Amino acid sequence: MKSTKKVVVIQRVLPHYRISFFDALAEKLRDSDIELEVVYGNEKEGSVPKTAEGNWAWAKKIPNQYITLLGKELVWQSAVRKCSNADLVIVEQANRLILNHILLIKKNIVRKPRIAFLGHGKNFQSKENDFLSYLSEKLKQYLLSSVDWWFSYTELSTRHLIKLGIDKRNITTFNNCVDTTEFKRCFDLPMTESDRRNFTHQAGIVGEQVGLFCGGMYQEKRLEFLLESCLLIKEKLPDFEMLFIGGGPDEDLLVEACKKYQWMKYLGPKFSEEKARYFELSGALLMPGLVGLAIVDSFVSKTPIITTDIDYHSPEIEYISSGNNGLMTGNTIQEYANAVIKFYRDENLRGQLARGCSESSEQITLDGMVDKFAAGVCACLNEYR
Repeated sequence: MKSTKKVVVIQRVLPHYRISFFDALAEKLRDSDIELEVVYGNEKEGSVPKTAEGNWAWAKKIPNQYITLLGKELVWQSAVRKCSNADLVIVEQANRLILNHILLIKKNIVRKPRIAFLGHGKNFQSKENDFLSYLSEKLKQYLLSSVDWWFSYTELSTRHLIKLGIDKRNITTFNNCVDTTEFKRCFDLPMTESDRRNFTHQAGIVGEQVGLFCGGMYQEKRLEFLLESCLLIKEKLPDFEMLFIGGGPDEDLLVEACKKYQWMKYLGPKFSEEKARYFELSGALLMPGLVGLAIVDSFVSKTPIITTDIDYHSPEIEYISSGNNGLMTGNTIQEYANAVIKFYRDENLRGQLARGCSESSEQITLDGMVDKFAAGVCACLNEYR
């Protein structure tokens, strides 16, 4: 009789958007006689993402302790005992997670359990250049080959790992995604012309050329850059209006701008069907700053993202093929505004990008992510080189 193997995934927090993934992964691994346990903790007070609350057969919540040392944050996750009977432990690649270092030391002594990193190989958003940050990145590089396997978010992350000497046979690229089932359902019954008129009237939208920002509102999103771009766009496209969905520490910047310009609308956080309606009204997602999983919503809604060529996008930027399913412009306000203006004036371009989004939505899916991740788990347990 084949014995059941156990895989433990350690997550600092368990965001709501990961529930569907772990639900499906647990079921998929069960078919291969592998038990999944996800051990997760609480977020730091006042931070995001927040940990989801619920009862799942595959989940176990533990307390996290957040410690500041020399101005840097460390996190203690009391999960050593949880890992003791696992065949494979998958941890987030982050130096601040003290548990990671304990597990790697233990592995060097007793040779088990197998350890895998879930990550990118480097911090794509890091802009710090102080000495401690430099040491942190050096430590991260040093530890790259200390694990048995890698679960890489995208091909961009995988190429970086291979460049640093990781055997590609020990890397699983799972193409990070979120569950879009509910969001897709919202588009199954498109708005009638009457529904559209009523919704736009209620939202105070009078223009036909509508841009949308949707996401967290913080420094890396470059909201000042976006606002200045919108002023240039409005000069050339008098019918242009701009909508802002989301929230965050920089939302006051948008609130003030929307008080000054009636053609800008700050809408706050929106979800499900209401969020989908705003996507349907919009021609494009205007996001010149950091872009990550918003790309998936862009594909599902056939609302192309227009962004800039900056070096701190999340690895999901790999999914964008400029000119096919989105646009990436030069990193100046004028170049960005010009690209947006061209997009709204060129009906053929809008149609081409919308079709590209639709095709990409069939390629980047939660089911595909689950299949790839499960295959990587099995490969690590059975075929580690």
